[in-house]
Amino acid sequence: MRTLSFGIVAAAVMFYGTAVLAGLATPGSGSATISPAAQVTAGSQGMWTIDYANTESFSAGGIIEITIPTGWTPPQDGSPSSAGYVTVSSDHGGANPALSIAGQIVTITVDNLAVPKHVFLVYGDSTGANPGAVSTAQTNSQSAVEFLVRSDPDGLAPAPVASSPTLDVVAGPITQLVYATSAFIIQTTGEAGPLRIQAQDQFGNPSPVPSDQQINLTSTSPQGSFSMST
Repeated sequence: MRTLSFGIVAAAVMFYGTAVLAGLATPGSGSATISPAAQVTAGSQGMWTIDYANTESFSAGGIIEITIPTGWTPPQDGSPSSAGYVTVSSDHGGANPALSIAGQIVTITVDNLAVPKHVFLVYGDSTGANPGAVSTAQTNSQSAVEFLVRSDPDGLAPAPVASSPTLDVVAGPITQLVYATSAFIIQTTGEAGPLRIQAQDQFGNPSPVPSDQQINLTSTSPQGSFSMST
């Protein structure tokens, strides 16, 4: 009898433990996209929407974290007419999303979020005649700049979603020509070079040259001359 009683208690404990674990949601669940998703010119201004779609129901205090990349306008929700203004909304009436901001990290908490529903963060929200609310992109060109998104439906320990949205930041139009070769001494007898010239935008990013261009070089030396090579 003593052995049988022990076996029943142990089974009950194991079953109870399994039920508790099954009730926990998964940190990092859901997915996120960003729009517009087109290439962004370095240093340009705009408004972007990060759309989080849940795959598990959120309980009260569920969290979504969005990190704005370094070099972009810091997010803020205190002044609708100032740069980096952010707003949040949801297509679920009971979500009641609330914002808190620390540096580049925007934390969104919800009362609840049924499946499948969305939470939208508008970064640089310039709607409502607030052109000054736009955000400015980083000034260095870079592929796949990540807007890191973390989530936890239970609000305990947010983890990154499987694939955070990214944007490609590209160089702007050509504003300057810069020598790409190191300085060297030209001997009085013989040749030196070649000289390599790079087209750059206003921030020093290498800019693509869309077609053949003519570049005129001059020298202060009366005997100096240039020959063309590619």
